Amino acid sequence: MKKPALGSLLLVLSLVAGPVSAQTISLFSTGVDAAGVPLAGGALDPHYDTDLEGTKARVLNNQTPGPYVQSATSRWVWLNADGSLDGVRDFTTTFTLTAPQVAAGITLSGAFASDNIGSVFLNNNDLGISVDNFTVFTSFSTTSGFVVGTNVLRFTVNNYSGPGGLNVDNLQYTVGSGGSAAPEPGALALGLLGGVALIARKRGGKN
Repeated sequence: MKKPALGSLLLVLSLVAGPVSAQTISLFSTGVDAAGVPLAGGALDPHYDTDLEGTKARVLNNQTPGPYVQSATSRWVWLNADGSLDGVRDFTTTFTLTAPQVAAGITLSGAFASDNIGSVFLNNNDLGISVDNFTVFTSFSTTSGFVVGTNVLRFTVNNYSGPGGLNVDNLQYTVGSGGSAAPEPGALALGLLGGVALIARKRGGKN
């Protein structure tokens, strides 16, 4: 009678296991439309808010002559189209996570360049990146600081001299890859399934 019970348990665990593969979701780069196509100079960026209440970032018309890094999938933005406003400026974009996604573990990654000093914050947590370079993209990533619901990613740029600018590219997050997060239910079920199968094999060998 033990064998049928063991077989039923194996069947249940196999149904619960489900997929455990990671899923990557792309977020919007700066200066693109809803389809991810780069916008024309002077256009409002629909995905990035600025520190001026109710104001969206604006795609720069052109860069001051110099080796500004460029990408086919993003554009430089600022509070205005000519980048003329000085000071410390914030640019924020948001994304929403569910409880199962946060439990599975999240890895957020991307790259950015800034003119002048740029820093990255997730839900007001400093990611420890400070860059003063508009000639290359600097990569960043984090596996912590996420919350259920709306998550706020903020780029702070200190424009202390000349025109300012921010360029964010290759922004994405992966669900099911966080090292410190709880494992997915499917992964737990697969682990139990393997253990039960091993016990069944040992019992079978005794007969």
